[in-house]
Amino acid sequence: MRRIMQIKISVLLVSMCFLLSSNVMAQSSDDEAQPPQEQEADSTSLKAKADKFNKKMERLIQLFPVPIASYAEETGVLYGLTKFNDFNIGDTNATDTFKTQPSTVTALIYYTQKKQFKFNIETDLMFHHNKQNLKARMTYLNFPLLFYGVGDHTKKEDAANVLYENVEIVGSFSQQIIKNGFVGASYKYLNSLKVEYTDTNSTSPLIDSVDVSKNAGVTSGFGFVFLYEGRDNRLNPFKGAYFNMEVEFFRKFLGSNFQYTRLFIDTRKYVSLIKGDKLILAGQVLGEFVTDGANIQGLPALGGPDWGSRGVYFGRFRDNASL
Repeated sequence: MRRIMQIKISVLLVSMCFLLSSNVMAQSSDDEAQPPQEQEADSTSLKAKADKFNKKMERLIQLFPVPIASYAEETGVLYGLTKFNDFNIGDTNATDTFKTQPSTVTALIYYTQKKQFKFNIETDLMFHHNKQNLKARMTYLNFPLLFYGVGDHTKKEDAANVLYENVEIVGSFSQQIIKNGFVGASYKYLNSLKVEYTDTNSTSPLIDSVDVSKNAGVTSGFGFVFLYEGRDNRLNPFKGAYFNMEVEFFRKFLGSNFQYTRLFIDTRKYVSLIKGDKLILAGQVLGEFVTDGANIQGLPALGGPDWGSRGVYFGRFRDNASL
């Protein structure tokens, strides 16, 4: 009985293979018999459908945010949305020589399992054929960060969890004065509503030696911006150079509880090594320096992707200078 069933199954499989091969051969014969003009028309139709689908997907990406999720011990499960858009302001029909470089808007919002929250929206806008640049950022943060102390000899095992509740507004405007050269002014307002240890029973020696609550208060400062924008494309450069220097003064007459001066430098260089821009060599140097008087939020902090330190925890080292 089993042998008869095996023979029936084999016959059925052979029959199915024969039918499938017949259909493929028939379809191939139909394609060969189809006139070249109709084959070309079908190919054009498929390309048009693919282009239409791609445009729909691009439109969806432009309109709707992207979900994000992660996990960390100090936050639990984190989930939220992020959005990035680039666009041109001005005459999009202008020639490449005078076309305004892309502007960007970035937004981020997330919430954690431990009831922590962050909202951030940031803009970088170029106007009037790249002659004016406006940057702005607004952030609300209720989020913990590990605090390792101040200095370059802090120990990883001494880390203590500190909860920050901040409201921050930052803006700058720059005007071109020479080719690719800009000069402008900036303002920064940071209100640290809460700075406190989340676990006072921790064994970290910092809890007894450093009173982080003294770092709560308002930081308010005015500054100057010096910018050189010589990249061929701000979002995806192949060649050129970029230099940004900011000098900020935080003073009591501006409403600041902390008085200090900050210097920030960001310089980048891009070189095309192979004709056709197939291989690019890029370098970046970042430096931040503050005088005495800053709270821990105002101290330069190493770590995190903004400082090219992926894999190093943001704030692993804090001090008056970083490079």
